[in-house]
Amino acid sequence: MELPGGLMKGADDVQLFAEMPMQIDAFQQAGYDLIFLDFHDGVDYIQRNALVLEELLDLVNTTKDCNGDDIVVIGASMGGQIARYALTKMESENKHHGVRTYVSFDSPQQGAVVPMGVQASVWALANIRGEAGAQELWE
Repeated sequence: MELPGGLMKGADDVQLFAEMPMQIDAFQQAGYDLIFLDFHDGVDYIQRNALVLEELLDLVNTTKDCNGDDIVVIGASMGGQIARYALTKMESENKHHGVRTYVSFDSPQQGAVVPMGVQASVWALANIRGEAGAQELWE
């Protein structure tokens, strides 16, 4: 199945999600369709990944059988941030997203706090000692 942004849903994806500790079969037996959106680069700009989610929501809304707001969006970690941004943007532009419920978990809604001492240590290891791992972490 072709998804926005050139993303594909295929047999490998189904196998990956089949191994997750979720009750996917129970949802499907209850009549729910599940769509998993995984980003090629999850740490890319939130705005860019949010556009992919917007396109997916548009696609779902144009192809679903029922009318109304019946989509549930669940975002984990950065996915929660991306979903929040996309839904807020769509609402501010008066675009219909069809989302009934938005759930995020393990998502830093008020920002991630990295203590100054940790930041200084990583900076020193990267810039003074030139350690490659610290340089990558700092970037």
